[in-house]
Amino acid sequence: MENQKQLLKFIVVDDEAEITEFISYILRKTYCNVRTAGSGEEAIPMICESPPDILITDINMPGMSGVELTEHVLKLYPDTVAIAITGYKDVETAVEFMKRGGYDFLLKPVSFSAMQIGLESAVHRFRLKQELKKTYEDLRRKNISLEQEILERKQCEISLKISEQSYRKIFDNAPIGIFQTSLEGRLIKANHALARMFGYDSSDEMMSLVTDVGAQLYADPAERKQLIKELMNHTGWLSAEKKFLRKDSSVVYIKITSRMVRSPEGIPLYLEGFDEDITEEKQRSELFDMEMSRARKIYNRVLEPALPVMTNIGIHVKCIPASKVGGDMAEVLKTEKGKLLFFLADVTGHGIPAAMTANTLKMLFGEVAETVSDPLEICRHLNSVMYKIILADDIVAAFCGQIDPEEMTLTYCLCGIPSPIIIRKHEKIRLKPTGLPLGVFDDSVCREITIPLCKDDLLIAFTDGITEARDSDGDIFGLKRVENIIGTKRHDVNTIVEDIITSAAVFQGGNAFQDDVILLALSLRDEKENPPWSPFRKGEEMLSAKPCSRFCSPDKCIFKIKTRYINADDATDFFIGHIGEHSGLSADRLKKVRASFFEMLANAVEHGNLELTEFKKNYEIYDSDKYQKIYNERIHSDKYGERQIFIECLYKFNRIEVSIEDQGRGFDMTAVSDPTHEDNLVNMSGRGIFLAKMNAAKITYNDVGNKVTMIFLIDM
Repeated sequence: MENQKQLLKFIVVDDEAEITEFISYILRKTYCNVRTAGSGEEAIPMICESPPDILITDINMPGMSGVELTEHVLKLYPDTVAIAITGYKDVETAVEFMKRGGYDFLLKPVSFSAMQIGLESAVHRFRLKQELKKTYEDLRRKNISLEQEILERKQCEISLKISEQSYRKIFDNAPIGIFQTSLEGRLIKANHALARMFGYDSSDEMMSLVTDVGAQLYADPAERKQLIKELMNHTGWLSAEKKFLRKDSSVVYIKITSRMVRSPEGIPLYLEGFDEDITEEKQRSELFDMEMSRARKIYNRVLEPALPVMTNIGIHVKCIPASKVGGDMAEVLKTEKGKLLFFLADVTGHGIPAAMTANTLKMLFGEVAETVSDPLEICRHLNSVMYKIILADDIVAAFCGQIDPEEMTLTYCLCGIPSPIIIRKHEKIRLKPTGLPLGVFDDSVCREITIPLCKDDLLIAFTDGITEARDSDGDIFGLKRVENIIGTKRHDVNTIVEDIITSAAVFQGGNAFQDDVILLALSLRDEKENPPWSPFRKGEEMLSAKPCSRFCSPDKCIFKIKTRYINADDATDFFIGHIGEHSGLSADRLKKVRASFFEMLANAVEHGNLELTEFKKNYEIYDSDKYQKIYNERIHSDKYGERQIFIECLYKFNRIEVSIEDQGRGFDMTAVSDPTHEDNLVNMSGRGIFLAKMNAAKITYNDVGNKVTMIFLIDM
């Protein structure tokens, strides 16, 4: 078959050099013998010298027209198959061309796909004619009667017509929809696949019933206008996925590939293209997206640790999920004996299986931690269970540790997680691995190490999404770079964590992390040396140095702290900075959010946990040193000072939800009087709520009255 293709002879005749170059370029990809001519007069000597098998000619040429050239060639060489190329306005001349022996015609500008179909059809036609000619010659050589020869000739001619008709149905029977439409929306051409795609019995029915493509077929008619607008400014093919309507008004999703056909002068004439039904693919994609969305919600719950509030330990967890659902998880618990138990793990792989494994792992850790607090025993138990349930090629890299704030010791098992780092005033200590990842062997190959801790130590642990971040050359970020970042920054938890993540992101070109990232930072302090009411600490500590618990991810930030450690200004600054970074709110909008946040936080502290409402209402007490004395006594007492403040900030599609909850007795929102009324101007209560209502889109309280939720809208 390839040899037959190589032997075929073509000649392309057109007065436009671009056309002959384009067609000959397509032909020479398959056929060797391709010649070109710029006019009929130039072509005739070439044709006489070596008759072509297939003639491709422009119809409208100066001097000898394509119709005249074809008629002349076919008289001399009737086996030649002729194809015409014509403009949109010369269709009637093209029909005349076919009446005079031409085989087919193509409309300018000729597309690559249309040219391929036309050439295949012409080649097929030439071969059929050659087979028929050979059959006639065989008949002449046979000793048969004239009547029998005539009969067999007719049978051959019938076979030729049947084959030719079948091949010319390539357009009608193509597996994808093919169309041509006028700029106004009238169907010029539609094949059977297109008709079936839109629920019509035939292409004839579709063309007779569809008089306005935009109004009748597009689910959103404006999209048809937009497509024409885009094609007007585009010279090639455009592809898009659109929602269309079938004959019965049901929805069908179609990938439409189209282009604008123009005259030689560049005037837009009509649209042509291909339609592919992607409804099932779209439905599967939507179902997959829904399942992944649910998986992401479940995984987000897995990511969020319990976050106990400890007197001597600050807990900071930062999470940056990759674009895919992954298998990183962290959990931090407080034991009955007042020790801190933490677990950081990274399940190999991505997707729902990894998320399911991480979820199972977190539940198992929670169950084991209820009765066992020794890291080695926990890892051995988790290893034996995970070995049985995870896939053979999966592993669980883990870091399990216990901090005893009384003895100031850390006992840990490090099994596959990048080496955590302890930061002290003048040194950095890299923790040593103690075993293999979990789930590799049935018997745990692991040991535990206990090391002393010092006050103000900072433990930084992270999953390999940080160390394995890659730049454009494929180099990894590595543990050494993490150590260098830590070594050049001041001893502040939030600064160190953010700088590690930012540096890794910059290293990989600002692209999203390919793997989930979790950073766990634990800051220690000696409460005996520096009690919360120590004058040496007043006004000198950043929020990140206080014994609080914090979890941050792209869509939320959670913060827990005891009342005795809260500083409303520091907490407000942190959250407003976080909101500004994640929401893109303007400076003016952030000022309003800040005012509302500060007032609600102050209310949670003073009216909620410290229960100072009755003293604030008494102007004589509130305006004297007596109020400050009562405030200090309560914030340093176990009854009031140990109560917690819980702050949660959620980032949603078009809004920010900020909730502040205290552990006080709550209050009745309806009992709060309007502070702007002339009878209440001297009262000291209700002003914060009124201010927050002015700045927020909506404010609600829970039934108890100890949790307020503020909603701030984001301009889209």
